[in-house]
Amino acid sequence: CKHVLNYAIEHNKFVDQNLPIIGPLLVCGLVRTGTTLLYNLLACDPQSRAPLYTDMYIDVVPPIARSNSIGQNRRMDIFISQMNSDQLSDLLIRISASHAHFPIEEDSYITRQAGYSPMLTLLSHNEDDDTENWIRNEISNDYAYDYHEIFWAC
Repeated sequence: CKHVLNYAIEHNKFVDQNLPIIGPLLVCGLVRTGTTLLYNLLACDPQSRAPLYTDMYIDVVPPIARSNSIGQNRRMDIFISQMNSDQLSDLLIRISASHAHFPIEEDSYITRQAGYSPMLTLLSHNEDDDTENWIRNEISNDYAYDYHEIFWAC
């Protein structure tokens, strides 16, 4: 993300453009609430310019139009080669094969503030993690809703 912002600052032509009066549309929500589907539907619009993970992960190059399939494929090849050189584990490869994890899809920071982090299950030494069972217990979920009601009111 910093790479994209630094590139935009270095190339003032993006700042000088006439931007729409209406601000950006932010899609966020709790995990499994349909934000991914909504984002993917909005991404069908050629005017949608939310950065993809591949835009932020590899070295910054001038923005590539979504319609430029050759440029996008080139960028994806660079991304895949860097991921392979980083020796991505088999687990993460299997996860990404069924669902791409883009930071723009689901706001995990908000759920993390409420005390829920799905990474705890990956880090725990056994599958019967007490923290995970407590968080997923329907009786104990009211605290998360109360927290978010206060969080979004601020």
